[in-house]
Amino acid sequence: GGATNMQQRCKAMKDDILKNHKPEPMDSELEKVIDEVVSAAKKDLEGTNLFETVELELFGASELGKMYRKTKNPITSSFNFSDKVTLPEIEGVEESYYGVLPFLEFKKILIDENDNIQSVFNDNVRDFQGKNTVNIGIAETLSGDNPTLFSVLNNGVTIVANEMKTSGNTVTITDYQIVNGCQTSNVLYEQREKKEINKINVPVRLIVTKDDDVRSMITMCTNNQTAIKKEQLSAMSDFQKNLEIYYSTITGDGKLYYERRAKQYNSDSSVVKRRIITIANQIKSFSSMFKQNPHMVTTYFGKLVTNMGEAGSGLCEENHKYATYYLAGLAFYRLDSLFNSGDIDKKYRKVKFYLTMLVPMIASKERFPPLNSVKKVEGYCKPIIEKLNDDEQCKNIYLTAVKIIERSGAKIEDKQSLKSKTMTSQILEAYNKEDDKV
Repeated sequence: GGATNMQQRCKAMKDDILKNHKPEPMDSELEKVIDEVVSAAKKDLEGTNLFETVELELFGASELGKMYRKTKNPITSSFNFSDKVTLPEIEGVEESYYGVLPFLEFKKILIDENDNIQSVFNDNVRDFQGKNTVNIGIAETLSGDNPTLFSVLNNGVTIVANEMKTSGNTVTITDYQIVNGCQTSNVLYEQREKKEINKINVPVRLIVTKDDDVRSMITMCTNNQTAIKKEQLSAMSDFQKNLEIYYSTITGDGKLYYERRAKQYNSDSSVVKRRIITIANQIKSFSSMFKQNPHMVTTYFGKLVTNMGEAGSGLCEENHKYATYYLAGLAFYRLDSLFNSGDIDKKYRKVKFYLTMLVPMIASKERFPPLNSVKKVEGYCKPIIEKLNDDEQCKNIYLTAVKIIERSGAKIEDKQSLKSKTMTSQILEAYNKEDDKV
């Protein structure tokens, strides 16, 4: 019954994904050019007489990003999985099992030869949350009088693997992730030296699939039972993963860290915590800047992210280019720095997203570019980013933004006004009355 229910949920979610992620219609001229290039390439390959048949498949930026991520640290682990039951056949899933693993076997999945946790949580919606109530409870069970109760008190972990080979009870999994159970796994790791821990069994659900939609649905299903926010669930999307990679390519004064998974940099002492941009602050900054709706981003944030990622939502759409998101993240970080230094009065923190909205308007004479054009987006963002990375120019941009808000007469101390579209219109009108360019 449980397997059937899961299959039905996965099918429903897959139908929803396919419904909301239809490919955008391609421009007819562009489609014609691409067809001609593909046809010419096929003829060239056939002309070599080296191949019996030639078939070409096109890959876009999203597909290339996905392939790149798969080359990063594909992990293989072998362990004894004797206490397991095979689940009935599920569409899109090659094999699936329920069972329990002795901790000594689970360690082979979790910990590398240097006694460090392996990179197995990239597809988890959150990183280790530290000493919260749930994690303290897990630790207390493990160190209590009867640690073997762990296997019946804990939901365990869900592992999704790309490949699996078996030889008797020995299982070898390749390119796998722990998509649910990050907290449990980290507490077990912290308690690994205690003698009692070798007595426990870890409940495990092991699923083998090459279908990326199914992998995503499994993550969503297994995490929906806990308090996971909509924006956290988006962490597993290709857009969010590629955006994290984009942030990692930035060096120098503009170096920031995109926290796709909650608290993922907590244990990294080399990361300056003020330079971390969370998904929530990313969305609020981007939406304020490019959708000009700072009145919505705090009070109505839940409504804002309801359709995030879907075509037409205006947020994290598959064809959006990443420079605009980085620009918004940089603007958020630079403003926070100005508040901390005292260059901008802290009373304006209440309207920080209104200030963020004004940044590109003050720093550029150009109109917003189409968010799906690499050339236009990069051309628009680069000069603004350069200004934000110059301390004096950045300060002047935000001081000008403060002046506009003051000139607008907006009641920044009034909580009701802050979440009103009227305030946004009032501030935009004040900007349009003067030539406020830096």
